[in-house]
Amino acid sequence: MVILAALAAVGLTGCSIQGNAAESWLSKSQIIESTDHSMTGCSAMCDPEVEGTIRESATAAEVRRLGEAATDYLSSHGGDEVGMTLEFGKVSFEIGGTQDETSQLMDLALSTFDDDRVSIAYVNRSYVTLYGAKTDVSTLFTEYAGAKDRPLTARADGDDDDKHTNFIIEEGTERCDISEPLIAHFDTFILDPGVTSLWLGPCTKLEVAVADESGVDAMVEKVQQLASDPRYASMEFSVATEDGSPYAITADTPQLDPLFALFDATPGVASYSVTDNVILVGVSDPALFRSIVTTIDAAPRPGFITGIRVGHDWASVYINGDGTLAAQISTAEAMFASNGARAEDDKVSFSAGSDGTLGFGPVHYDEEAGRQIVDAVVAGGLWKTSSTRIEVFDQPVVFTVTAAAGSETFVATRSNETPETTSAIKNLNTYWAAQTGSG
Repeated sequence: MVILAALAAVGLTGCSIQGNAAESWLSKSQIIESTDHSMTGCSAMCDPEVEGTIRESATAAEVRRLGEAATDYLSSHGGDEVGMTLEFGKVSFEIGGTQDETSQLMDLALSTFDDDRVSIAYVNRSYVTLYGAKTDVSTLFTEYAGAKDRPLTARADGDDDDKHTNFIIEEGTERCDISEPLIAHFDTFILDPGVTSLWLGPCTKLEVAVADESGVDAMVEKVQQLASDPRYASMEFSVATEDGSPYAITADTPQLDPLFALFDATPGVASYSVTDNVILVGVSDPALFRSIVTTIDAAPRPGFITGIRVGHDWASVYINGDGTLAAQISTAEAMFASNGARAEDDKVSFSAGSDGTLGFGPVHYDEEAGRQIVDAVVAGGLWKTSSTRIEVFDQPVVFTVTAAAGSETFVATRSNETPETTSAIKNLNTYWAAQTGSG
């Protein structure tokens, strides 16, 4: 342990010496206003990074001479082991490993410094990020993209509360000819007040987010036109809302309007939304649960929709064509019936998972709640093909038990091991075995 500590101390001292020396050298420049350095690697014990702020009164020629001198210094004092970044007004640029590389970096940095459309610029050896007004993002990208080893990201400025936005065009590591029509579509989308996020990789993707569900259909239609264009066959397209994950749009993506119209016309449907390619439908009246689920199941739906979850406050089922829907509905109805006799704060929740798990969550657990769960699972018949999980958080009874498909017993995966919990699990297993015919 003493040897390891000594080695670590040597490494730290060596890195510190390099960083301190580089910072000391940089601070002697007449155009440097302030300096700092930090350790970025090996748990902050090595890879010193030196930063210097250049006086805004400095001339471009003075900045270039400092960049050249810094390159020579780093080449003779640690090379790639020490990093150096210089900040000049709105521009930050990294010192390269050779004079040619540093010259290229400074050329770009000084160009953006003089460009009124650029509000902030980060010019590094491996990437470039430029910020500007929404209306200038595409122009900045078009004019500054193309550096061989430094992919460009052009990004719109945020407001006073949020300095960063998700209105972005990024070059990425995959290169292709920039499509002027595609950039023109970006310009159209970015000015749409309903668009809250826009991310374009001209060779790879277009992600559009809108403020709420009411704007999804119109945006899907617009994006689908691009997805249907053979010129963009290698790209991925998606549309999302602020609260939902993007879902894919392809050349044959049908509109969701017909399905949403069905929801609007179906009595008892209280809400619907799309998240992660899954449609979520809320039901207001459990008496209409079966009719709503079967109506939705019979309707055609877009291929990119991987499933539909229909739920009431205390029960939900999924629709994905796996053949279990009728049994799910029967289980849900059994829980609706048993919950009808329980107080509001004593009800048992039920959720059928598309992974083949039936989940139950009693608010307050007693032996009757356990019996009602078992009866519902057995009546639905899914206990033979799905696992059943019961989670209870009701002091002094706290446990999670799971019965595998067709299993004779529940296995506890979590328990506070109180006498009440031990007794509850034992009684639950006894009733389960009796009802499934294994007892």
